[in-house]
Amino acid sequence: MYREYLSRALNVDMDSLKDELRLKLILKARLTKKELKILNGSIEGEEVEPLIQSLNIDSSRYRELKLNIERKLNSQKLLKEIFK
Repeated sequence: MYREYLSRALNVDMDSLKDELRLKLILKARLTKKELKILNGSIEGEEVEPLIQSLNIDSSRYRELKLNIERKLNSQKLLKEIFK
């Protein structure tokens, strides 16, 4: 799940990433709870509106959190952690 998503998002080979469990733990430590729920929803193909309602946020906050996720995924510190 995370390996496939990160491979596509970062345009890297999936074999160069750590295993699924380690990626899950790294992302759990680096992202907030809401960011992680949004990331999981995106990966699983959830509809945006029910996700926004379940998180009790508005659409502008959702966009802000999505940008935070992208910024954090592209940070050098995280990139160093997710590769083997």
